[in-house]
Amino acid sequence: MSFLRPELFPWLALLALIPLLYLVRKRSKKVAVPHLYLWDRVLQREGKTRVSRVRNILAIILQMAIAASLILAWAGPIRIGERVERGRILVLLDVSSSMAARREDGRQRLDAALADLQGKMSAWIKTRNVGIRLVGDGSQELQPFTSDFKELVSALDRVPTPAGSLDVAGLTQLIRKTREEDERLDLIYLGDGAALGDSVPEGIGFLAVGDERANAGLVQVELEATRGRSEAWVRASLAAFGGRVDGRVVLETAEGVEIASQDFSLDGGSEKTIELRAEAEPEQWLSLRLLPPRGDKGPLDALGADDEAAIWLTRAPRARVLIASDRVDAHLKAGLSVLGEWVDLKSASVVAKADWRKAAPAFDFVILQDIEEVKDLPAGRYLLLNSWAPNLPLARSELVKDLDVVRQEKGSLFLRGLDLRDLSIKRCWRCEVGEGAEVVLEGTCGALISCGKVGGVEFVHFAFSTDVKNSSLALLPSWPLLLKDVVAEFGRERHRLFPESVLANQRFSMASRRGKLVRHLAPRARALEPEGEPQFPLLRAGPSGIFLAPSKPGGYEFQLGERREWVAVNELGRSLSDIRPHWSQAGEPPLRPNRRFKDEVSWARWLAFFALLLLLLEWASYQFGWTD
Repeated sequence: MSFLRPELFPWLALLALIPLLYLVRKRSKKVAVPHLYLWDRVLQREGKTRVSRVRNILAIILQMAIAASLILAWAGPIRIGERVERGRILVLLDVSSSMAARREDGRQRLDAALADLQGKMSAWIKTRNVGIRLVGDGSQELQPFTSDFKELVSALDRVPTPAGSLDVAGLTQLIRKTREEDERLDLIYLGDGAALGDSVPEGIGFLAVGDERANAGLVQVELEATRGRSEAWVRASLAAFGGRVDGRVVLETAEGVEIASQDFSLDGGSEKTIELRAEAEPEQWLSLRLLPPRGDKGPLDALGADDEAAIWLTRAPRARVLIASDRVDAHLKAGLSVLGEWVDLKSASVVAKADWRKAAPAFDFVILQDIEEVKDLPAGRYLLLNSWAPNLPLARSELVKDLDVVRQEKGSLFLRGLDLRDLSIKRCWRCEVGEGAEVVLEGTCGALISCGKVGGVEFVHFAFSTDVKNSSLALLPSWPLLLKDVVAEFGRERHRLFPESVLANQRFSMASRRGKLVRHLAPRARALEPEGEPQFPLLRAGPSGIFLAPSKPGGYEFQLGERREWVAVNELGRSLSDIRPHWSQAGEPPLRPNRRFKDEVSWARWLAFFALLLLLLEWASYQFGWTD
């Protein structure tokens, strides 16, 4: 113990004055009295003087103690010690889909990580408080800082199933923000690092979990919508990482009936595209799965979430065709009339060439016959039969007679079944094509048939009239097939899953497609499973509801009144299938040493309080006659 004002110690010498004051007595005087009767009684009390002396000594001790306590309190007594501050550890637990991968021992990476974390927390809490935060497509606090081991173990039981991708940008921002709030905080990332790259982000420690088990997954799935046929045509892109994977791609119905399959073999780091075709009725859910080879009952690879994709099979609507001409060729009508499976004959319409622009937005395809436009064509898909427009990359110069075919584009979609020996053309415009167009059939006068896309205009162009008086094309058996390829197949839409696939456990905005319009579903829309329980929590209301996809992949249905929308929840993408652990760091990362502080405790208040207690004791002893 030390004192802030030791110069006050000499004042303690004044304590000697207290007993001296008790020794001071008045000198006795001789007094004459008439008799000694009363004084004899005083002399009889002489035996009690020792008790009186003891009472005086007790009073002296109490008074000296009171004075000493006040002087020492005024001198500022302090005790100097050392205090150790408990540190804090924030564990960033990765719960992205790669943590669901199974190791060689059969456990998931997440299970192995939790077991490892539980053992380390039992040692950390001796000197530190531990907090846990989940990181994936977002971040969520799982357990505030505590040193209670039971609370931490209970929090680990609430860890959700791994799903979705790791938001690397969000993780980096979280680390930076946390560092700004507390520079002394120890940040430890616990995961496989599959999505983080080859280096540990600055400012965190790393606990590696994972192994090098091979994995293959669906990285992209496309569905080609075809008109007129009950056929599923699926194109799947597969990729393998970390080693060779052998298996098969299977297309199944919702009841588990296999309708198409194909074997595959992929080396680590390779990618392959497989096409599957099968007869299937539209308006049903299909499942595309990666399975082990026939006869192998074990798991295909490390991760199962990326081995399955849900597909809602729809029939592409038949094309609505508009014909613009003042005099429609009868053979053109006849050719279209046999295409009932691809062309909506009931909605087909014929308008004069002066009125077609007003009607065109309601149709999928426009056929212009013998029309020369002075204005640019609006965006759309066109079959131009001896028709011209300023915004096309086509330049005509003169009318040529009796021409011959000199070149045919091999494998062209529009020339299937066409025998050029039977084709004759009497007159044709000399035509040169520019950028944005390609020649399909070329004659001595230039391009006879060409196709291209400029801006929003897709077109197939005939530089000659298809009237039977000018060409034999409309009389050939391949004429309906040519029209079918142009109208129903040209510019055919090869698109990703319809509806587009949503990543599991991630936010999305649901939209409903109607023609060219995109309308967002009202926020009260619900996603229903067979049990009828909502599975898509609404995160934000407004013109476009922001929903959270469930963690379980599969097909889901949105209901809004009598209207239905479908959502395919999948886990697709190279980043989700590449689950190789990028770091091999083992052991516990170094922790910052706990800070030590000099702890100065003042005793002045305690001494002053002690002096007060002594004063009360001295007063009580006087009241009860214990002191004089």
